Amino acid sequence: MAPPLVALLVRVAAVVVPVLLKSFAEAYKQAAARAPPIAGAIGKTGVRTITPMTKSEANMILGFEKSEKDVSAEEVKEAFERMYKLNEPENGGSFYIQSKIFRAREYIENEMMKDGKISREQFELARSATEKYINTMQK
Repeated sequence: MAPPLVALLVRVAAVVVPVLLKSFAEAYKQAAARAPPIAGAIGKTGVRTITPMTKSEANMILGFEKSEKDVSAEEVKEAFERMYKLNEPENGGSFYIQSKIFRAREYIENEMMKDGKISREQFELARSATEKYINTMQK
């Protein structure tokens, strides 16, 4: 037979452990509900949420100053090619940064199209030119 002290500890643990687990679970739920959303996290709906790029972020990635409100499509193209080439993985760059550069160009050109600064046709031409440029860089 187990000593009385061990039996007492087992009974106390049987009562205290479920209470502690329930308290920790409730505290975690409250903290998770109050936490800000994380980019790429799976939300309550089970759908992956992605924080969209902002205009200031796109401008910063491509090296445009905040005060530069209007940049031309040619300036965007040149900045993209310069930044994309500088961040080539073979030269110590990163594919992740290249993807951010690609998305920044895409964002700015999409905004230009929405604002009527470039046509849908020009947007599609720029997109295909970007894809061709990327393909030549990868060879």
